[in-house]
Amino acid sequence: AGMAEDFPKRAPRTFPEVLLLNDSDPNRPAAEAAPARDLKTITRSGGVATVSAEEARVTKQTKLWEEKDKEFAHAGAKPKSEDPSVELATVGRLSHGSIRSFPSHAAAAQSGNLTPDVMFANAAAMTVWLPIGGRPTPFHMSTIKEMTIRPDGASGYLCIVTFHSTQESYLAFRNNRQKIFVRELTYKGANTTMFDSVRNALIVGQEKIKEADKKRLAEKGLIASTGLGLRSTVTAKLPNVFIRPIMYAKMANRGTFEATAKGFRFEFSGGGLGAVEVPYDNVAYCICQPARGDVQVVFHVVLHNAIQWGKEKNGVKEFQVAAVVLEASEGVNGRKMSENEDLAHEENEKARVLATNKEFLDFSRKISPVHIQNLFVPNNTYDIDGSFAKGSVRIRGSNKALWQVTETPFSTVLFSDIEIAIMERMIIGGKTFDLALVPKNYRNKVVTISSIPMKSCDVVKNWLCGANIIYIELGTNLSYPRLFKQFESDPEWNPWDEQGWRAMVEDDEEGEEGSESDDTYSGSSDDDDSDDSDASGFDDDDSDAASSGSSGGGDSGSDDWSDMERRAEEEDAEDDDAASSEDDRPKKKARTGNAPPARGARR
Repeated sequence: AGMAEDFPKRAPRTFPEVLLLNDSDPNRPAAEAAPARDLKTITRSGGVATVSAEEARVTKQTKLWEEKDKEFAHAGAKPKSEDPSVELATVGRLSHGSIRSFPSHAAAAQSGNLTPDVMFANAAAMTVWLPIGGRPTPFHMSTIKEMTIRPDGASGYLCIVTFHSTQESYLAFRNNRQKIFVRELTYKGANTTMFDSVRNALIVGQEKIKEADKKRLAEKGLIASTGLGLRSTVTAKLPNVFIRPIMYAKMANRGTFEATAKGFRFEFSGGGLGAVEVPYDNVAYCICQPARGDVQVVFHVVLHNAIQWGKEKNGVKEFQVAAVVLEASEGVNGRKMSENEDLAHEENEKARVLATNKEFLDFSRKISPVHIQNLFVPNNTYDIDGSFAKGSVRIRGSNKALWQVTETPFSTVLFSDIEIAIMERMIIGGKTFDLALVPKNYRNKVVTISSIPMKSCDVVKNWLCGANIIYIELGTNLSYPRLFKQFESDPEWNPWDEQGWRAMVEDDEEGEEGSESDDTYSGSSDDDDSDDSDASGFDDDDSDAASSGSSGGGDSGSDDWSDMERRAEEEDAEDDDAASSEDDRPKKKARTGNAPPARGARR
């Protein structure tokens, strides 16, 4: 007896699986090992079982949860919040709370205006000289809280000088608690001439100090953007582009953007306006966004520290250069184009878009990776609509970041700064949902993208999986400031264990189940009550009769039933008589007009 064996048809073999005939050839490339086939994915027919996109995302998220938990444990479960860094600017001694001893009497008496019994204000030095124990003593005007003058009966006037010495907000007192500070000084004079002159000088000097403080705070941390001497060897150039935000109002903010050996440089057209210069060490990352359905091509620059920018008090931390590639299909004179002209215009626009995109991409490639390590180009599959601050905008990005750089204010987010993404308002039948990006540092604000169409749900999930970001789905919105306070106060907080972010999902599901069960119970109870009341079928008289019959002390139940039948027949006869009497009653004529019925008329 023979035996036949069935060999299923194999898939086409790859090159490494093919055995070469000339094994002795030394130049023959080595065959790679064939990848192992997962037997769990092989079906009965010999094919490979396909995995849905949702199953693949779930598998990826499960691995990410495990990896994050291991990383957190390996890092020693350190808290996510960090103390904000303190930046010190070059300011005066007084701003740092520094104090110094009294100057010598000889040095203090150099001015001829100083005498043991005279007050004097030096507006240039911002000091007020006050006599203490017959010795002129200088005080900076910022240390004086107020100076009041009031009459002292009929003998003269009092001048009271109050200092900031014993307040916690006064930095000198907080840093020198072991010192003795003057709280108040009182002087008496026959008139107010000297007091008024010193007080007026003090008021003017303190106003100047406040203005100087405002200017210093506005420029704190700002880096100069001009005169840095970055004009050197030009690596790449973008001519005829405009810069945003607008630096000079009512001016043509156009020019040439250059990448030099030392930094970026934008020189305005026409001259006279100078140039904007940014060194490479102040550049955090760059974004090159070609035009794909947009009206402009953008090269966006995000900075570490803000730079001076026109009349902006707080400067800017990001700017961009762009070129418009799409224009209206109207002639210069406003004449509507013909069909052939419109087709030619579209072809020209396509060519201009391709040429401009290539020009910006070539500019990006020519920038040395030594200078700019993070330069992002959008992935065409990562494209959604949503709202960052105002209105719906187009949001694009890559596996490293997401951004919106077409409308102001600009918004950019690095995925390396994000701990978890929370998809909120994920309810059945909903048209939109929100995406909250929770930062690793809980002291920073949560970035929220609202009103994302529900059809973009899979795009967002694939985007987050590609960026190795864990996401969860909730039916409601969370209050993050309150949650962050709880996390910071909990020394055992672990965002990746069962009591971490996963607990949020469980609580949300329990809340939904509870609300559904409550609604079902309340609805069913109302329906049952109404059904019972409607289905009882007993009137009051019937219930009384039934109760009297059942509670009566008769010997036999046949008498009770006979009485009930007799009463029912009598009631039916009465109903028939009433119906016949109503049929015999003459009917009223229909009332015409709008006159109201007379009072006392039967209804």
